[in-house]
Amino acid sequence: MNRIVGPQHSRLKLTAVAVVSWMIAAGAGFAAFKDTPPPALASLVPVEGVAESTTRTRYDLEIALANDTRVFAVANKTGHVQQVETALHQAPGERVTLWADLAHPYGPAWEARKDQYRVFAVAVGDRSVMSWDDAAAGWHADNRVAWWLAGGFLLSGTFLMYCARQLPR
Repeated sequence: MNRIVGPQHSRLKLTAVAVVSWMIAAGAGFAAFKDTPPPALASLVPVEGVAESTTRTRYDLEIALANDTRVFAVANKTGHVQQVETALHQAPGERVTLWADLAHPYGPAWEARKDQYRVFAVAVGDRSVMSWDDAAAGWHADNRVAWWLAGGFLLSGTFLMYCARQLPR
């Protein structure tokens, strides 16, 4: 067994890493079970205006409309951020319709301000750029990653525990 693990690892280290791996698997499994769907289309409110600016962040595309202090965000989870950004840049000054979840403002966890609103459908002029169905499909596909993470950490934790049990005391 020393050829797989190496002499620098002790039973205690391997057991500790296995337990941490199982804890991460439990957290990822919980996240997978908690697969919260995007809000229903009927609960979204259409907001119209001219896109004044767009800002690409790590997690989303923030859209600021002219004469509106709110910030609207298309999440990367939807899988359509690039499409939306391209459509907005190709049609400057054109009317934009965003179907946003105005009932649930949010913001970064480290900031007290909660002035951003998730967008789940976008139309530029009379052309749909991202439909609610597209956003929902991307949202669910992103949430399915948690199942793979849970399985991977569960298997790796089990393997490490097996290796720890094979080492001499």
